[in-house]
Amino acid sequence: MKKLGLEIAAIVIVAVLLALLTNNFAAKPLPLIGHKAPIVADNLLDSLAAQVPIATKPVIENTTISKVETQEKTTGKTEKENTKETIKDIASVNKNDNVKTDNVNPDDKSNIEKTVTFAQVKQRLNDPRFFFIDARNAEEFAKGHIGNSVNIFPYEQEVKYMEKIMTLPRDKIFVIYCTGGTCDLSHKVADDMLGAGFKNIFIFTGGWDEWNKQKK
Repeated sequence: MKKLGLEIAAIVIVAVLLALLTNNFAAKPLPLIGHKAPIVADNLLDSLAAQVPIATKPVIENTTISKVETQEKTTGKTEKENTKETIKDIASVNKNDNVKTDNVNPDDKSNIEKTVTFAQVKQRLNDPRFFFIDARNAEEFAKGHIGNSVNIFPYEQEVKYMEKIMTLPRDKIFVIYCTGGTCDLSHKVADDMLGAGFKNIFIFTGGWDEWNKQKK
């Protein structure tokens, strides 16, 4: 019995060591000790908001999926090829419409790692300079969401997902949330938006759970 216990302990130790090594050499290693991303200061949010015009252009209408599907049938192109072409076309429209598309280093996490609190979200919920994104799936979004949030679920059809990102206005301050707690959907959307050249992205880590509890 004692021998069996030692063998189990040895297996657990080896598994932990392998996990630590794998995490250490991963492209995006997980923190070994839980840490809370810094909360953005109110004066920084106010400073960013002061640079955003209140009257902004409406979001460019999404290209319909049916058009993409028809194109795939007639050309035989794969979904990934269509995705690239769709993104390129939409980006071209944004450029022609004089929408700001400043380049951002995809590895720069300075915007993503900052978070906002429930109080900051509530205070700016009706400010048109702030754009709220709900990263949960459509079913959860339909049951309830924060204000006039737009639903962008990162694991839906790739073409549709990227269209939603690429047709977002470029001159907003973005607040992204999901369920809250350990939910990482908001971070996935934020990563993809940063890679697409968006700026001023913040995460409401409390998410829908905290909002739903404290909004009353």
